[in-house]
Amino acid sequence: MTHPIPTRGRQRRPTKAEINKAMDFVRSQADLGNLDAAALLIGLDASRKAHEDLLEKVLAPVIKGLDK
Repeated sequence: MTHPIPTRGRQRRPTKAEINKAMDFVRSQADLGNLDAAALLIGLDASRKAHEDLLEKVLAPVIKGLDK
C-alpha cells in the first residue's frame, strides 16, 4: 500500500534527503552525457563556497520533478 506524498508548501525547504536524491539524479544524468546536467554540476561546484543556499534554490525544480 502506498501513501500519497504530501505537497510542499511555498515556504517549506527541501530536506537533506531530497537534496541528496536530486544531486544523485543530476550526477547520473551528467554521467550519461547530459550537457545541461554537467554544466549545472560545474556551476554549483564553482559557487558552492560562496553560496551554500544556492543548492536548494537551483535544485528545487529537480526535486519537484522527482516527487512526481
